[in-house]
Amino acid sequence: MASGQVTFPTLLDPSVLPSSSPCLARHFTATPTNVSLSPMRLPSSTRAPATVSEPGCVQHTETTTTTMTTTPTAFGVQVQTVTHTVTTFGNVEPDNETGTENARDVAQCETDKEVAHPSNSTIPTVRNRLPFVPGKDVYVVTRAQLPGIYKDWHAVLAVTKGVKNPIFEARADFADAKEVYTIAYEEGTISAQPIPGGVYDTGSYVDEPIELEDILVSSLRGLTFRQYYVPRPTDLLTCNLVRPNSHKFYLVTKGEAVGVYGNWHQAAVRTEHVKSRGSRFRKCHTWREALIAYTIAFENNEIEVFPIAGGIFDTPISQETPEQLFC
Repeated sequence: MASGQVTFPTLLDPSVLPSSSPCLARHFTATPTNVSLSPMRLPSSTRAPATVSEPGCVQHTETTTTTMTTTPTAFGVQVQTVTHTVTTFGNVEPDNETGTENARDVAQCETDKEVAHPSNSTIPTVRNRLPFVPGKDVYVVTRAQLPGIYKDWHAVLAVTKGVKNPIFEARADFADAKEVYTIAYEEGTISAQPIPGGVYDTGSYVDEPIELEDILVSSLRGLTFRQYYVPRPTDLLTCNLVRPNSHKFYLVTKGEAVGVYGNWHQAAVRTEHVKSRGSRFRKCHTWREALIAYTIAFENNEIEVFPIAGGIFDTPISQETPEQLFC
């Protein structure tokens, strides 16, 4: 219990009779009189402390006591004193001898008072289903020392350590991860990069040179004009690479290939090697959001396809030499 007293002295004009209050009415004379007056008290206004119904909740009770004291002086001056006494009551745990409050119970008490139960609300509601975001317990790894599907995060760290720009992501379950891995496998974009002499360098393989001389030279010299496929917004609805039932969507508007994809792997392999040319992608929360964004970019001529010459995405729909173009 903590108490504090504040005193507010009020000086009254001696030429004005304080007849407005019956408790303070008296007559003054020009000369001092030897009248002994006892202090008069008005009934105190006291609010009793409220009953604490819930443990841990703090109740504040203010008790105001008004005391009026009449003091005779040589000039007939009355001094009125008003005293406010504020008392704070705190309810604590009965078994806690230190007197500290339970903060969790206090917060719960305040929450119960401020938040009304939905069943008591008279406002009509419409059920709006939220997108399903499952747990992230399975990881699909498509570029690492040993690609595959893992359930342990530490295993993911082990197989991706030492690999430049590894590609992996968390999926809902094993079936979801297997579907992503299958898509990457069928398009030929899974990359196994074991460290020579490491624990994962156990498979047999042969390094074969890739014949890119003719394609690369003709591309650098500008001897061919290639046209690549840019899907229309309506084409995305029938594209097999897009899974509208996915909870992840990645929009690629500039890269080796463009479109909307249902996993991070497909967006990464189409943008990471052409960052210097201004590849662009973004993550969307819904299929509708991704489709609208792609449509706007398509109508504004902001879609660009620039695959690496001889790369996996260098599959032009048409190719012409300067002689064929100007003949």
